[in-house]
Amino acid sequence: MCLPQISSSAQVNKEESDVILISTGEYPPLSSKFSYHQGYLNDVIRESFAYSGVQVKFVFSPWMEALEAVKENTTHATSFWTMGQDYSQYFVSFWPMREEYRGFFVQSEATISEEYAFFYYGEKPPIDNWRTLSDLSGLVIGVAKGFTYSEAFWSAVQDETLIIQYVNRDMQNIKKLIAGRVDLLIINKAFGEYLVERHFPEYQDKLHYLPKPLAKIPGHMLFSKSNSQSLRYKALFEKGFAQLKKSGRLKVMQVGLFEGLYDVADKNGVP
Repeated sequence: MCLPQISSSAQVNKEESDVILISTGEYPPLSSKFSYHQGYLNDVIRESFAYSGVQVKFVFSPWMEALEAVKENTTHATSFWTMGQDYSQYFVSFWPMREEYRGFFVQSEATISEEYAFFYYGEKPPIDNWRTLSDLSGLVIGVAKGFTYSEAFWSAVQDETLIIQYVNRDMQNIKKLIAGRVDLLIINKAFGEYLVERHFPEYQDKLHYLPKPLAKIPGHMLFSKSNSQSLRYKALFEKGFAQLKKSGRLKVMQVGLFEGLYDVADKNGVP
């Protein structure tokens, strides 16, 4: 990415426009340059900052490049991340980050929760429902690389209670599920419904999810620790988000998400 580096000591001139650069990636309908207002999560971020008069510019790239952009101080922040236990050094966070990122970031308070569901294919689920992860023992579960899921899930994988198969992209898992190569797949519920509607419409009546989700994982914006504006932007974002909730506007946006407002209209180049 060819982005200008942001001075870590620069102070915002109040008479000039206040613009925050946020690196992000493709994860429609939550985040996409092809979506309405660049996706639901980015729309929430934009409106939260608008309460303070801050303009938002989103820079789209592969996800790890979006993270690196904040680490290298070429953007102020990155959206939107759910963190596993080994990620804290680069961010201000209560969920630490991977060792190589410790100390670089400041993390916003939790604002969005991602619900990870178990999808299955067919008229009858492979299990009626589950109470503990051990109930899923013996089933082959498809997962995608790079996702947090939950600490309990990975503990069950480590002690071999659960059988998993890795793929690089969620789309591959849906194809494997339809082909009968996995019994269940774990996917963000909103993203899973989006992919099925967009790419597998002929299977919509056969792709379902278990009533109980795996987990609801809190999501955060990450701000550069090395930029003097980070704590200010973090505070403005959290204040604006609180106002968005209080006004009822956030609920309206959530309804829009589930009614398809943020679905991508143009299919060219979109995952």
